[in-house]
Amino acid sequence: MTQRLCILAIVLLCGATCVPAATLAVVFTNNGGPLEDPSIGRFYVYDPERPEDHLAWGNAARAATVEDGTYDIVIVYDQDQVQAERKLEAVELAGEMILDADFELAVAKLTLDVTSDGAAVDFRTARYGLHRAGRRGRPLVERRPGRQITILEGVYDVEVTYHTGDGLETRWIEGLVVAGDRYEQLEIGAAVAWLRVEVRENGTLLGGQRGRFSVHRPGREKERLAEAGSGQTLRLPPGAYDIRVFDTGREARSERWLRAVEIRGREDRVVDLGLKQATVRIDVRRRGRRVSRAGFRVYRAGGETPVAAGRSGDSIELDEGRYDVRCFHRNGSLRAESWLRDQEIVGDTRLTVELELRRVELRVRPSGRFDPRDSTLHVVLDSSADMGTRLDSRTRMETAAQGLSRAVQELGGDKLELGLRAFGIAPLSRHNCRDSTLLIPPAPLDRRTTASTLQLLRPTGHAAIAYALEQAADDLSPARRNTMLLLTGSVERCDGEPCAVAARLLREGRIERLHVIGLGLNDNRTAELRCAGEFHGVGSERELRAALGRILDEAARAETGSVSVLTAGGREWVAGGALDSSIELAAGTYDVVIHDGGRTHMWKNLHIDEDLDAIAGPTPPSE
Repeated sequence: MTQRLCILAIVLLCGATCVPAATLAVVFTNNGGPLEDPSIGRFYVYDPERPEDHLAWGNAARAATVEDGTYDIVIVYDQDQVQAERKLEAVELAGEMILDADFELAVAKLTLDVTSDGAAVDFRTARYGLHRAGRRGRPLVERRPGRQITILEGVYDVEVTYHTGDGLETRWIEGLVVAGDRYEQLEIGAAVAWLRVEVRENGTLLGGQRGRFSVHRPGREKERLAEAGSGQTLRLPPGAYDIRVFDTGREARSERWLRAVEIRGREDRVVDLGLKQATVRIDVRRRGRRVSRAGFRVYRAGGETPVAAGRSGDSIELDEGRYDVRCFHRNGSLRAESWLRDQEIVGDTRLTVELELRRVELRVRPSGRFDPRDSTLHVVLDSSADMGTRLDSRTRMETAAQGLSRAVQELGGDKLELGLRAFGIAPLSRHNCRDSTLLIPPAPLDRRTTASTLQLLRPTGHAAIAYALEQAADDLSPARRNTMLLLTGSVERCDGEPCAVAARLLREGRIERLHVIGLGLNDNRTAELRCAGEFHGVGSERELRAALGRILDEAARAETGSVSVLTAGGREWVAGGALDSSIELAAGTYDVVIHDGGRTHMWKNLHIDEDLDAIAGPTPPSE
């Protein structure tokens, strides 16, 4: 009755010109809870026939009034870097209407402070930017130190830049898991890379006022980070840069770009602007077809340091001159490489390299002298920030802990000793590249202790893989058959060389086998791990448990020994297997490490041109 009286009163007051009005209110929530600020949620009412401009708007605290009718409604959530939008079409509005809008957004807040020698830096000289994990370029958002960023929960790489008297320093926090309210503090240390460029013109050294060079982010020519004169030295954070070398003289203004130059430690370059530039395209082929995944490196003729690198089909710029070109390709245990020596590169040059990849088999039989020894499996587990990224419904860390716990529970027999060492436990902000902790010394299998220890790990720190492998080898007894398992969802983050370390441990006989499980890693991130040991790429807990089952079962068996095939010179692992098994290789020259019943043999520079069946011993079969 009251409602009818109100409507009648409105009609009498408005007369014939009064049009029925509708009131729309929207109740905003996020994951069922109220918004911190009503202005975060807004909505707009549009005429479907005229969508270019809204008729009315409102927010969580303000309703909108329009004539009764049919409208399109756009509902917006906008909080700093978190935006979401929904559109409702052809909504009938009449009288008072209330809509519920729950956005179900995982919103996080990050605050980062930058300190130098423990003191906060002047916020005007520094900034930090967020990038999606694994992606560089323009940041999603930038802030001054101490300023908060609101963003969707996830894993990000954080770039921190800081101006000093010598130029610009940059630090990266990689794989930072941002969830809830997160606070990070970054201590910026001194730069540890130096770049010196001598600028010449037809062999004549130019002075620092005329010959200049500047440093830029790769692909961002307009963003100059630092500049210096010919012969001067710039202090920079280690990394890849584009370098512009130029002559400011009035008569001849010339320049040269050096692209994607890796600067580690001290880098000295001599650039002669008077020399002509050549463009060379290098095609790597096998049986006449281009191998797209093959790579190449270019050296000055007789030199040992590459001056350029790329993939098959790439074109690169070089000073005209004579060069050596190394082309290479790997497919599992099959590796092939070929050299073009003393090539003259002038003008536009095209080089085609044919790789020979001929399959052979190596079988090394035991000598017959069997020294039975018990086995140890030492697990080197990644607990770095990269393990906080998701794989299926869990993080990589949760998947690794659960899979390893179950595999250990299902392992039969008690002859196998198990050890556990983790790296990446220290907070990421400490930049600790000596972060390796022995959690369980190698000992008879204790399933309960192993499971409870794994549950305590949280992904936080840096991936110092090479250092952790070194430390893990020191945990092992030389009187046992030692197998090492590296379980990681990351790649080396501390300038170590996992492949070189692993190869040396095999050569020295400190371990017999090394297995590497790459958890959720794509092909682009596994190259530096595949040359460390037998690689198992897994993308789910089910695949992880299957791989762990095979590795644990092999480690528990009392085999007579194993064979590891390394590149000539022993820098990288190529293939491996048990004694008396067939190992597939590409024809070529290798170092072969043999563990035969407690003895270690090294066959150096063994040329395998056809199938080879040999007996283990100190002397290679060719001698």
